Amino acid sequence: MLYVAGHALAAYRWQLLARMVGVHGWFLEFLALYFVGLFINLFVPGQVGGDVGRALYLGRRHDRMNEAIASVIANRGYGLLGLFWTAAAAALLLRGRGLPSRLTEPVIIVGAITAVAYASSPWIADLIHLTPRPLRRAGKLVAPYLRNPLGVLPAIGLSIAFQASLAGAQWLLALGLGLHLPLTQFLLVVPLASALSSLSLTPAGLGLRETVYLVLFGMAGVGRNDAVALGLLYFAMTMLVSLGG
Repeated sequence: MLYVAGHALAAYRWQLLARMVGVHGWFLEFLALYFVGLFINLFVPGQVGGDVGRALYLGRRHDRMNEAIASVIANRGYGLLGLFWTAAAAALLLRGRGLPSRLTEPVIIVGAITAVAYASSPWIADLIHLTPRPLRRAGKLVAPYLRNPLGVLPAIGLSIAFQASLAGAQWLLALGLGLHLPLTQFLLVVPLASALSSLSLTPAGLGLRETVYLVLFGMAGVGRNDAVALGLLYFAMTMLVSLGG
């Protein structure tokens, strides 16, 4: 239920971002289309396929394709921003507590860089016209968000809550396996695994997530079998929930 509730928060984040560019719809509509995207991602590598499906469905339903594409791009972008900030905060809490600095320090640096980029987004929007044409077209789509950093704060807050729900669901799965690890470790490892698995060439990141768990949870003393089992349990949970699409 915690995992499903997290995805409901992500769908609400998408609704808020779509509203900012003039695409208005009921929450249940965004929730349904969000889960359609999860279903698509079961059969295509990474997460681009699901995002394309969401944009097409939403754009056709409201006859506002450019705005729908912008909302999907923003939903992904501010989702990643929440992911980086969640992982960076967890890395700060875990410094010197069982995980090596070669893992925590780069995460903290990335969190700081993305925070500076967020604060500078209005100035970045002013530079869009100087970029090459393909980038310029994409930049113009998301410019309304870049020019309104305070307006997207609720979406970023929902992104952080979403990451916390994913980490909490994984923590509960770990308890079921008899693994007693602090929640802060999951707030660091799960976002990193999610970011890397989204680049995977396998559906739902199968294989890459388990490898990430094997390495990162192994640094915390988790055995190989337990780390792989935790990754496979998460994959099974993802499959069951995504079938709802």
